[in-house]
This record gives sequence, structure tokens and C-alpha cells, in this order.
Amino acid sequence: MTGAKTRTLTVISAGLTQPSSSRLLADRLAAATVDALAERGITADVEIVELRDHAHALTDNLLTGFAVAGCGRSSTGRRSPTD
Repeated sequence: MTGAKTRTLTVISAGLTQPSSSRLLADRLAAATVDALAERGITADVEIVELRDHAHALTDNLLTGFAVAGCGRSSTGRRSPTD
């Protein structure tokens, strides 16, 4: 399909519980953004990152100055706009 535009929307949530109110809000904002982009003919893939899942690795990195396994870019979920 020529001319099709696709964007990746990365949603970062830092809630303490699962599901957290932060995550629920993030999901609603992501859905609204995907809808707004669709109105403009742009499809969007949504990538979700839960900071809670990476808290230990991030803290260890900040305290020691060394990256540890699991501290790289990682997502906990990737959704298509139709999910």
C-alpha cells in the first residue's frame, strides 16, 4: 500500500499496582490517540512499557552506574490498533 502512514506510539506507565490507575489512564489516552490518528489516515502500533517491571534493574543501574541484564529497552506488550 503506497502512501500508508504507520506510527508507533509508546506508552509508559509507572503505576505501583496491577492494574494501576496510571495504566488505565494510559490505555484510555492511547486509544484516543489511535482513534485521532486513524481519522487522519494514519495507523498506529501501541507499545506499552511498565516501569514497575524494570524497577530493580533501573535502581541498580542508578546506584552502581553499571547497566545490568534487563535494563535495556523492553516492552511488556504491543497491540495493534484493533485490540
